Amino acid sequence: MTYQLAVSRSRHAGKKVDLSILHVCKQVYQESAEIFYGKNTFSFTSSFCIPTAATFLRDRPESLRFIKSLELRLLETEEEPEGPREYIRSHVLWGRDGLYPELCGLLSSSDMALRRLSLIIETY
Repeated sequence: MTYQLAVSRSRHAGKKVDLSILHVCKQVYQESAEIFYGKNTFSFTSSFCIPTAATFLRDRPESLRFIKSLELRLLETEEEPEGPREYIRSHVLWGRDGLYPELCGLLSSSDMALRRLSLIIETY
């Protein structure tokens, strides 16, 4: 499972983002990380957006407090989920990977300072 920087279609498109400044020293990291993580929306839109988002957040515990905006785009599948019938409508969130509870825990932790969380569920 991996994640990567998506190319923006904005006026800044074509400009490469160089994050090497984050590794100069601790003070520069603190100051630049706050700007980088606070000014960007982190969007997870792939088939594995829940595990990818959980891994992304788990990989940077020292930066969680800077992340202000997050987007999850889920595609509801045609598959019939396992389990009791009353949980069928929530299967798009739980998925087979079991990382939805971990992701919810990370998002609701006191380490996070989210101001905007978008949850987009596409269904047929």
